[in-house]
Amino acid sequence: MAGRWRYLAVAVLVLLMASCATVRGARDAVVYYSQAVHGQLGVLAGRRAIDKVLADPATDEALIRQLRLIQQLTIYASSELDLPVDGRYGSYVDWRDSSLVWNVIAAPEFSVEAIRRCFPIVGCVPYRGYFNRGMAEREAERLESEHDVIVAGAAAYSTLGWFKDPVVSTFVYRREGSLAELIFHELAHGVIYVKGDAGFNEAFATFVGREGASRWLAAQGGETIDWARRSEQEIAFYAFLRERRARLAEIYASGASRDEMRARKEGEIDSIHACYDAHRERLGAGLFDGFMETRLDNARLALLSTYHQLVPQFDSMFRSLDGDWSRFFARVIELDDFSYDERRSALQAVHDEISGGSAEEEEDRRGDDPGADQIQCEPLARHALGRHAAG
Repeated sequence: MAGRWRYLAVAVLVLLMASCATVRGARDAVVYYSQAVHGQLGVLAGRRAIDKVLADPATDEALIRQLRLIQQLTIYASSELDLPVDGRYGSYVDWRDSSLVWNVIAAPEFSVEAIRRCFPIVGCVPYRGYFNRGMAEREAERLESEHDVIVAGAAAYSTLGWFKDPVVSTFVYRREGSLAELIFHELAHGVIYVKGDAGFNEAFATFVGREGASRWLAAQGGETIDWARRSEQEIAFYAFLRERRARLAEIYASGASRDEMRARKEGEIDSIHACYDAHRERLGAGLFDGFMETRLDNARLALLSTYHQLVPQFDSMFRSLDGDWSRFFARVIELDDFSYDERRSALQAVHDEISGGSAEEEEDRRGDDPGADQIQCEPLARHALGRHAAG
């Protein structure tokens, strides 16, 4: 009965949205919210209790193995990471597509910030999600005349406690470390969700997923060396792109003509790809080839920024609290009462204290790297790639 009331609540919500949108003459909003509700109800209707899936003699052995692993991960998440499980990932859905949702991310031609889409409950976010890939691609086509646009598939998402999120076929067969990271990431959204601050929410969940997976693997004695190497390569790669994104922001704020900015933008993006190609072995030995094979643009860099820009700050806060999950979560929850700028200032203050200085002081200590090759790949040269990195 409770489940039926949940369905009814969603149906009523979408009708209210549709009515409001119709008054405004926004037919697009009616279509969008309708597909969102239809897709979510499809996910809920497709759920089967994991215990029943495991007991079914027709269930593939590989799926049984992965579902049992997820059961262990949720127990660990609750007992060791202090994450709120509360029945999540207790069911399984065999989804019809390779991704659960398709997100459209768009940024203006001369901005590294994605345009924000505003919704009830979750507030404004830098993307718009679709359960139907064709609809997502049509939305991307509508925006691409004035924006850099990408359509990015997502294997999972959190309903923020409104529903018991299921295990989905889109991610169930991932390797142990990646699967642990995803489960812990999504569960972290149940700790805190700051309305309208996707960069804060996603970076927090990214940190929890990464750190939680590292601890899980260490406790199990599996994949630890490979995982540590991958984590170090990711840190270096995202730091490299973060600095290059900042360079593009400087170009867009320069006051130059549109033609000049367009030329400088293309030159900077060429430089990013050339630098990656030159240092491919050091930057994951192919780990990021899939991401880099498509030409970078503002939308792709904005997406990375949403998930990774504040991760070092959360890492510093966690270390400042001696790796105590309960204290860490309590401190993060306190930041919900802060303004957007206050949250970032509080995170940065802890980061500066832990790392031994401000970002400006660190920049001064680094100085300029001599040599044409170093200048071309300066941001990469400024980041240690870790003892596990090749080259």
